[in-house]
Amino acid sequence: MTPVDSLTPSQLSKNVLLGPKKAEFEGGTEGLRGFAALLVLYTHLIYPQPHVDPVYAPPNILRALDASQGGVLLFFILSGYVIGLTNRRALSWPNSKNYLWRRGLRLFPLYFLAIMVSWAVLPVDGWPAVLGNIFFLQGTFGVPGLVANSNLWSLNFEAIYYLLFFVIWWRPMLWWLWAGVAAVVGIGAGMSSGGIASVAPYASGWLYWVIGFGFSRAPKSESPPALPIFSILALWLFTWKVKPLALLLTLCGIPLESDSMWFGFYAYDFLISSLVMLMAASERRLSFTKLLIFGSFAIPVLWTLYRISQGQFFQGKETFYDVLVLSAFALIRVKPKFNIFMPLAWFGSISYAVYIFQRPVQYFIRDASWLPTGSVAAYLLRVCLIIVIVVCVSWWLEKRLQPKIRQWVTRDKKI
Repeated sequence: MTPVDSLTPSQLSKNVLLGPKKAEFEGGTEGLRGFAALLVLYTHLIYPQPHVDPVYAPPNILRALDASQGGVLLFFILSGYVIGLTNRRALSWPNSKNYLWRRGLRLFPLYFLAIMVSWAVLPVDGWPAVLGNIFFLQGTFGVPGLVANSNLWSLNFEAIYYLLFFVIWWRPMLWWLWAGVAAVVGIGAGMSSGGIASVAPYASGWLYWVIGFGFSRAPKSESPPALPIFSILALWLFTWKVKPLALLLTLCGIPLESDSMWFGFYAYDFLISSLVMLMAASERRLSFTKLLIFGSFAIPVLWTLYRISQGQFFQGKETFYDVLVLSAFALIRVKPKFNIFMPLAWFGSISYAVYIFQRPVQYFIRDASWLPTGSVAAYLLRVCLIIVIVVCVSWWLEKRLQPKIRQWVTRDKKI
């Protein structure tokens, strides 16, 4: 096998079809998925509005660590990576049917249950909205998301990416070409107006997905070089919160308002640190690893230098982000020998259910009139109840119900 740190981009593109061997379980990658799910859970529990307690709202300062939408982009890059690991057979009609069946079996049973639970908690959505969500149409063709489960919006993206995988599967060694197409379409649509602007977030999210797929072609190393992962975590959070590329584009007079969602081509800088985090979790490396680490630092450093030149360093509400950049430099030599995401592997294994059931559980607790309300103690009690219920329900769904469903529907099938 080619040594990981000597793998060139061309070799990475050619190392594609490894046969039908089952992908090895990666605890670190599962832990990174758990990390992304924790970000989403944290953000929805600390949002400075009465979404947990009908009266009390937590202080806005807690949003300093809010990165749930960045966590969703981690889900996208992880999704492409896992699909790349688990679909190494050549494209054929039997393999295509097997792929669609496995994806549907993994997503739909719990997803359908989440829709029904969401509607039961807040039965305010009309049947067109409910049926549209069942068919993953939320956000398209005028189909709204469910009031009790805004998290489900990303399943529309995932369903589209699962179908777009067929164009990659046709010629897997050309994944980099589709990454380029996604990047160009994301920029073109993002700078346009009208209906075409709605394509921008799909294309930008697909870029993350395709990069994850391409990275799955990098061989795994038995003893990969350690990475300054704590520095990368600080830079990852900084890049998401500050969005320095977006600021730079705005200074250059490039309009961004035509993007119809919270991410687009102006989040391309966030892809660099996200890929390094995936490298750390998966224990795979590229020949240009050092270049990616340099890129993770480059834009935050330029932003900091600009702040210093304007006399704004350690001034105002953005001081926290100055601290993140300094922390990244202070921790650059700290390179743990262990996989820091591994302890979250168990949570990652139930993260899908956590993601799609967290919102309805939260609203159920919010509207529970039998619980105390209007104080910090009442808010903390409700947060604890939400976490316990979400984790317990998700564990039962993922570890008990889903295996039984799979066993029942596959007893006469080869999957």
